[in-house]
Amino acid sequence: MNRIEQKNRDRAVLGSLALLAEVNWLDWLFGYDSSFFVFYFVPVAICSCYLGRRATLAIALLCGSCWSMVDWLSGHHYANVWLRYLDGFTYILAFAIVGLLVQRLRQSLRRSERALEEARISSEEVRKLQSRHQVVCAWTKRIEVDGEWLSLEMFLARKFNVEITHGISPEALAQMKSSLKKSRAASPTFQEAGSH
Repeated sequence: MNRIEQKNRDRAVLGSLALLAEVNWLDWLFGYDSSFFVFYFVPVAICSCYLGRRATLAIALLCGSCWSMVDWLSGHHYANVWLRYLDGFTYILAFAIVGLLVQRLRQSLRRSERALEEARISSEEVRKLQSRHQVVCAWTKRIEVDGEWLSLEMFLARKFNVEITHGISPEALAQMKSSLKKSRAASPTFQEAGSH
């Protein structure tokens, strides 16, 4: 991890904690009559964009715990004490789910950005290749690229990041079978061996 990434991670942690403290204080100040529940998602979302899964789950747990503590300190009375714990657990679960979803979206966005960058580079390569004639050896079928003669496989792998495997076309297979039949018919030792 480079210094810029570490700096962004540190800022995300400090910003999330500061924001959580502020939301927590406002929630306590206004009491249980006004709901600040939605604002607890912001620190979770910030952490999930810059930090890993564990940090996201930790901030979700911290946000849910802070909300439960403020709810308790504000004097909110429940008909049953277990409802307070159920609410706290529900909020922790909601924060965790949203945090993990935001993290997954962020990862998808990064993958898309990388794919777009690779597509841009490939397009530039294609434009370079289209802007000039490609020299192909008439005998070896090698392609000249920047003074180096490459096989078709190497050319495709280097320029387009294509993995190559080999097979046989139907035409080549038919031609091979035809050659084999002709060579069997022309070879007397092959016929004698086959007659025994």
